[in-house]
Amino acid sequence: MVYRATRICSTYEALHDEFDIIRGLALDNGYPVAFVESIIRRQLNLISTPRAITPTAPESDTVVLRVIYYGKPSQIYAKRVTAAVAKQYPLKQIPTELKSGVVYEATCPQCKEQYIGKTCRHLKTQMNEYLAEQEKLLSPPVKVPEPKLNSNVSSKKSNR
Repeated sequence: MVYRATRICSTYEALHDEFDIIRGLALDNGYPVAFVESIIRRQLNLISTPRAITPTAPESDTVVLRVIYYGKPSQIYAKRVTAAVAKQYPLKQIPTELKSGVVYEATCPQCKEQYIGKTCRHLKTQMNEYLAEQEKLLSPPVKVPEPKLNSNVSSKKSNR
């Protein structure tokens, strides 16, 4: 209610009257006076001392070059300036394993057969899938041990 009163009231007299009404309602509902006053004080402190805005420092230098527009020559000049700046400040290179559209060659370790492919996803994802598939195909089959019969137990069927 205190926040709402600070937003709605346009004069200090109206705000004071509204705080008196809020104090009366709070006391009627059993709230301690100190509690109500602390809430009013906190809300007034927020209004009187707004948060300091900290300017964010740009990660890189921003340079603005203003040129009078003369038509096509201005566009050519802008392209040349942009190209010169791009040479001085190249973009970060993406690691090869995170690139898509990479042409790769895979060789089977057993039969030495080669496969050349092109990824549509990250190279790392493609290689992990290829290696998992290769591991399935090349892993030796697991031999399930046959159950052994104890020599003391007979293997006859019961007649029940």
